[in-house]
Amino acid sequence: MEKFKWITTSSWIDETINFFNNTKETDSIVKIKENLKNGIYFEGKKNSSCERIFSEINQKYIKDTEIFKALHLIINSEIEKTIKKQYLLFSFYKDENLRSYFISDYIYPNYIKKQKTYTQRDLDIFFEELMFNKKNRLPPKFLSDGISDASMKKARNQLFKFLEDFGWAEKNEEKIILKKPTLSPEWFVFGLYFYYKEKIISIEDVIKDGYFKKFLMDEYDIDYMLNQANQNKLIEVYKMGDIRNITKIKGDTIYEYAGYIIGNS
Repeated sequence: MEKFKWITTSSWIDETINFFNNTKETDSIVKIKENLKNGIYFEGKKNSSCERIFSEINQKYIKDTEIFKALHLIINSEIEKTIKKQYLLFSFYKDENLRSYFISDYIYPNYIKKQKTYTQRDLDIFFEELMFNKKNRLPPKFLSDGISDASMKKARNQLFKFLEDFGWAEKNEEKIILKKPTLSPEWFVFGLYFYYKEKIISIEDVIKDGYFKKFLMDEYDIDYMLNQANQNKLIEVYKMGDIRNITKIKGDTIYEYAGYIIGNS
């Protein structure tokens, strides 16, 4: 079972966008590291900080070449910054599995019960459940040495902070209030390309796999997005009896689809 990546750093959203804005789609990793040494991406920060930030960006957004190229197109387009963040969130969640688990397995079940305000007590409950039910997924050093107060405090703070960073919540004193951003059919189909490599996708699989719970979407939200995407001719949806499928029609790869989005935005 995959171990949770303990939360120790910021989301680095502005730094990530700045990185993409100062990078060419064709840049090699050698060129990128050269630019990093020359202070191109994170001006004013210490070398050690630059290395740490780049390490996070590399892990999330660069290692998969197709994802890097697709995001490069989107981040360097005229799309609003608030929307660009939502495209980054797919890769962010893939790397940040503890944050992803927090949203899909704690926030989502409460959100669909209409809870939109979360407090320190909610964090306490989440970590209690984590330590009891998912202890085997904690980093090995925590099982032997325990979790320090400083490390726990940092993880708690970052769980709420990343929701603010991506525009999914507003902080009010010691509370956060969920504020789900407007998500477009174009964004949703990008998610289908991100999560599914095949050309034809079963709608039942999209619902069952639960990827979109991380975006607080239930079955009805997914169905609405599919209808909108179908009407906008981003995909083809076929429904007959028990057969319900999605067909990708705007390119075979996520990079090709990103190019379509940018060309028609």
